[in-house]
Amino acid sequence: MKEPLIKNSRLALGLSLLLAPLPLAAQNAFRFTIKGGADVAFSCLSGEPSGLHKDPITGAAGGLGIEIPLGGKASLGLEALYTQRGFELTTYASQIARYRLDYVEVPLTLRLTFGSPTRVTLFAGPSLGYRLKADISGAGATAADIAAFEQSNRVDGSVDVGMAFAFPIGKKTAFTLDARFVLGFSNQKLRDGRILAGLAFDL
Repeated sequence: MKEPLIKNSRLALGLSLLLAPLPLAAQNAFRFTIKGGADVAFSCLSGEPSGLHKDPITGAAGGLGIEIPLGGKASLGLEALYTQRGFELTTYASQIARYRLDYVEVPLTLRLTFGSPTRVTLFAGPSLGYRLKADISGAGATAADIAAFEQSNRVDGSVDVGMAFAFPIGKKTAFTLDARFVLGFSNQKLRDGRILAGLAFDL
């Protein structure tokens, strides 16, 4: 009677040791995210004369992201996003020029995640953007402005800083919401606020 009991105890102990790391592995899984939302640009041209009035333009933003666990609370985030950015400029003659820029951006961020089951993540890191399109419209836009704007640098470096929330809706799925500030370094000095909602899947 004792031998089967000892064997069963050893088997139970062995299974518990094998299964113990599984919750930790699930928390450190790769996470794939589909996201979309809005971008609100607070932008100005470098060398712009004082006294001109600027207004933000709201555009669409969205794309894909993946989180790569680094151990503990840290992970590396890599995204590919399509964004519509720009601003509206009112001249001294009260004429309006609307500047619209479409970008593909690739942010690479360091992420620190806290909490369970709802997760709160702080993230920051560089982003590289490539301008797909640049348009100027409105009575305040001159031919010279349009030509100079379209010929400006297509590559834009920026820094993304933000906070994200993940609300579980299944064993391996979650609804996500993140808000970020984007500080650009191009000739247009793009400054954006961005809100993205999405679905995340643990792989």
